[in-house]
Amino acid sequence: MTEVNTKVEAKPASAMQTFIAKVGVVLAAACIFLAFAISYVRSELEDPRMFKGGPEFWKGVEARLYKFADAKDLPEEQKARIIEALRKISAKYSPFIEALAPPARKESR
Repeated sequence: MTEVNTKVEAKPASAMQTFIAKVGVVLAAACIFLAFAISYVRSELEDPRMFKGGPEFWKGVEARLYKFADAKDLPEEQKARIIEALRKISAKYSPFIEALAPPARKESR
């Protein structure tokens, strides 16, 4: 009996074939990522709680305003430090701000 060689030897891939395979894998991964990202953004935009208008919007603004007004105030020491820091910044940068200001207009009658 004669023996049949059933063993197939694989040829090594050329540089171009390897490059095309890598590009294909990267494109497939990018497409899958993009599909999931678009799906997520679409679901978030379709959420009715995201865009409130009219009376609902203003009720929320009013509630946040009352909450802010009733919030605990800063300690006096912290207020003084903040004010002192603002004064230092103002003294340091006021020449630049004044240089940017337009010259005063002379009124002609």
